[in-house]
Amino acid sequence: MFLPIAIGSLFASCFPAATARLGPALKLASSALVLAILATALWSVRGSLDTYIKEMLICCTLFTFGAMFAGGLLGAWNSDSDRTVLTIEAGTRNVGVALLLGGTAHSRPDFGVFASFMSVYFAVEVTIMLTYANWRASKVKQEPLPARRDGRRED
Repeated sequence: MFLPIAIGSLFASCFPAATARLGPALKLASSALVLAILATALWSVRGSLDTYIKEMLICCTLFTFGAMFAGGLLGAWNSDSDRTVLTIEAGTRNVGVALLLGGTAHSRPDFGVFASFMSVYFAVEVTIMLTYANWRASKVKQEPLPARRDGRRED
């Protein structure tokens, strides 16, 4: 999951002008890479998914929405942008709790089931977070770029 972040950070630091110009395409490529990694992880544990997929989807979805709800409540008295950040961060910063849930949710220790749980958790979490982040981004008013010292706009 860190691969798209590392690639994006490296590209942004080496090529800032290209990053600004190609922003939407880079976001799409990053999302596609994350989804490809998740699809590969899910495919590799597909044998364990058959038995527990329904329970895993329900558990992971409820957990992610619950964490996001708690983050939204924490940010209720802040600005819209702060509330959005708190909502997203509360939903994504709970991997330790997800590990605990995944490790204790089944009576018999089985690495395949545990790996399936984590793969489903990340797939559900990323899907929900990307949907929420894109929805919030569509609601934010785009502010004009600041004027340069010579009075022209940076485009």
